[in-house]
Amino acid sequence: MHAASGTSAATGSLDPASIDVQLDALTRQLVVRNAALVGTVNAAKRHYADAVDILQRADRAWLERLITRTVPLSEWPGALVREPDDIKVVVDLRA
Repeated sequence: MHAASGTSAATGSLDPASIDVQLDALTRQLVVRNAALVGTVNAAKRHYADAVDILQRADRAWLERLITRTVPLSEWPGALVREPDDIKVVVDLRA
C-alpha cells in the first residue's frame, strides 16, 4: 500500500475475471490509513491528445493560476508537503 493519508493512482484496465481481490480487506486498509485510491480506465492515446488540445486552447491566465508552486527536481519531496495555498504543485524536471 502507501503511507497514511496518501493517494494511489491506477491506470489502464485488466480483464475483471483475472483479478482476485478481497474487497473487504482493501476497503479496511483504505479507511484505516485514510487513503484514497483513484483510477482511470478506457483512456486511449487519442483521449490524451484531446486533453492536450483543450488545454492549449484554454485561457492561459486561468491555467497559470492553477499552478501555485513549482519545485525543482532536486527538492521533489517538498512537493509532497501541502502548503496552505496549494492547488497544483509541479515538479520541474529541468531545474
